Amino acid sequence: MEIAAEVGVTRQRVAAIRRQLGPPTPAVEPRLCPQCGVVFLPQANRNRYCSQACGSLAQRRRVNTFCYTCGLPVEIPRAQFHRYPNHFCGRPCRSKMARKLGMERRIEREFVDSFARVP
Repeated sequence: MEIAAEVGVTRQRVAAIRRQLGPPTPAVEPRLCPQCGVVFLPQANRNRYCSQACGSLAQRRRVNTFCYTCGLPVEIPRAQFHRYPNHFCGRPCRSKMARKLGMERRIEREFVDSFARVP
């Protein structure tokens, strides 16, 4: 049986209503947010995260590591993590390590120079 006859309207009216409503939306199943682990019902089939905040956090591309000098946890960009071997929580720790490395290099240079001067 036709929808128009069942409802009591013309076929043209049924077609107009269908155009207004748009295509039927597919049933969306609950998903697990890869960022926070919450089960959510997505608004659209393409939604991957439960909220915009979780999506933004996932896009940050940061890595948790530890300060080379004091051992405190530090969050740094992934590119910086792969580019440099040592990571610091701030300028004081970086300066402290630079002074230490500078003294070690100076001592090493003096040690090598002392052998160069021996006749």
